[in-house]
Amino acid sequence: MNPMTQEQDDRADSDLLLSILQEELASSPERVAEASEMAEAQERWNALKKATPPYMDILWAYDHLQAGPVGPQSCPTRGAWALLQFGRDNQKDFLTRLLPQATAEQEKRRQEKLTREREAEQERKAREEAEARKKEPPLPEKEARAIADIRAMLETAIREAVDGKV
Repeated sequence: MNPMTQEQDDRADSDLLLSILQEELASSPERVAEASEMAEAQERWNALKKATPPYMDILWAYDHLQAGPVGPQSCPTRGAWALLQFGRDNQKDFLTRLLPQATAEQEKRRQEKLTREREAEQERKAREEAEARKKEPPLPEKEARAIADIRAMLETAIREAVDGKV
């Protein structure tokens, strides 16, 4: 006999619950509509299995601590729902222990993203410069020496001006 996965087990429980509700509530149209809403809410809840970094769930819960009634179907993940419940029941622990960790992680990831963006920009510039050098024809040897001599004279003049020798 193959063991059922957790997802299959959850689905079987949901299906069983739905069938029981439908049998019990079939006599009343209002109850059928209510059961349908419950089934839709259950399906939305089951769909909340996307993985997000825990710090995002903590920040979401923080944003909704003082919000009005928030149900599990409006939470982005099951973890966010659990953290919201924890935060409402243990606000001091949530604010002093979890929130600082989440904001630190958020800042760390922001800095890493900025670093990656800067590195990508530097690589892009380096590629552009390399392409530009490929397109420029090389200078004749005489002209290259003349330019080097002019640069050396300019650097010497600038140093002497800064040192006050002029």
